[in-house]
Amino acid sequence: MIIGGEDHKTGTETDTEQHFSALHDWTRTRLPVSAPAFSWSAQVEEPIDGLPYIGRSSASENVYVATGFSGNGITFGTLAAQIVTDLSDHVRPAEVCSLDEIAPGEGKTMRLHGRRLAVYRDEQGAVHAVSSVCTHLGCVVKFHPSEKSWDCPCHGSRFDVDGGVLDGPATRPLSKVSTS
Repeated sequence: MIIGGEDHKTGTETDTEQHFSALHDWTRTRLPVSAPAFSWSAQVEEPIDGLPYIGRSSASENVYVATGFSGNGITFGTLAAQIVTDLSDHVRPAEVCSLDEIAPGEGKTMRLHGRRLAVYRDEQGAVHAVSSVCTHLGCVVKFHPSEKSWDCPCHGSRFDVDGGVLDGPATRPLSKVSTS
């Protein structure tokens, strides 16, 4: 368990141990513990608008930043991990390298001419290719073999093999792509 509190402005306290003692006392009155395993202090960064920044760094498109948690690091840190995972979803390798690797009735992701594609080969051998990037918030879809649908693992949108929206939150279809 992590217990937090006893905020004070950095560099203004002469007896910082009083804050640790107060937290230890508060904890002992509520929980069956004798002594904390660790104690530490840290600065709380306060963004001017009160909201954290979680996203790409302005210095590099391949670097993500999560900052300005205002003392809510456990909550915003968890949220940041989920958001950055969603944003970096595009680095996942494609499932196949060529159309020939996709059997009838199967759907796979691949890269073709620099684009990420979601490709389904129907039972008659016809290829249905759409962008593999979900139109909701840009995650990469995965094929659902029993439903024959492209499903977004990030927020639950579902698309048919031709990219049509089956379930939201996406409201726009996946764009159709030529494989020739």
